[in-house]
Amino acid sequence: MTAHRPTPIPAVLRKPLLACLAALAVSMGLAVATNQLRRDADATLNDLTLRLSGIHRQHEETLKEAADARLALRQQAELDRLGLKSSVPRLQLMGGIDAALAETGLSDLHYTLSPLQPLDDAPLLGLSTVRLDGSVPHEARLLALLKRLEATNNGLFLPLHCVLARPTTDAHTIVKADCEATWLGLQPPA
Repeated sequence: MTAHRPTPIPAVLRKPLLACLAALAVSMGLAVATNQLRRDADATLNDLTLRLSGIHRQHEETLKEAADARLALRQQAELDRLGLKSSVPRLQLMGGIDAALAETGLSDLHYTLSPLQPLDDAPLLGLSTVRLDGSVPHEARLLALLKRLEATNNGLFLPLHCVLARPTTDAHTIVKADCEATWLGLQPPA
C-alpha cells in the first residue's frame, strides 16, 4: 500500500490563504481585546452608577436641609414679628412680672409661674402658666397690669380668664382677683 501524499497548495492560493490566517489571528486578538475592554467598561459603569446614586442621595438630603432651613427662617421671622427675639430665662421672666406688679401698684398680688413646657408642634416654643391671685383696689389696675404684661418683650402673654369677686367683709379690698394666663416664649436650648 502506498501512502497518500497531500496535494501541494498551488502557489496562487498560498498568499490569500496566509492572508486569511493572518486576518483570523488578528480578528481573534481583536475579539479578546474587545472583550477585555467591555469588562473594563462594565466595571467603570458600575462604579460611576454607584457614585451617581450617592450624589443623588446627597442632593436629596441637601434639598431637604435647604427646605428645613427655609422653614426655620420663616418661623424665626414670625417669632421676630411676635416680639420673641430670644429665650427668656425663668428668673428674668419673674423679674418682668415683679416689675409690672410694682409699676401698676399691685405688689400685694401673688403669682405663680409654671415651668416652661415645650410645644409639640413647635419645639422652639414653650408655654408657661401664670396664675395671679389676690386683692386689687380697682379693676382698672388689674387691666393695666394685664396690658403691661402683654407688652413685655421676648414673649407673648395671653390672659385666659379672670374671676373677679367683691368681698363683703374687707372694706379696703374692692375686688378679689383670680386670673390665669399663658406665657408663650422661646424654649431655651437644652
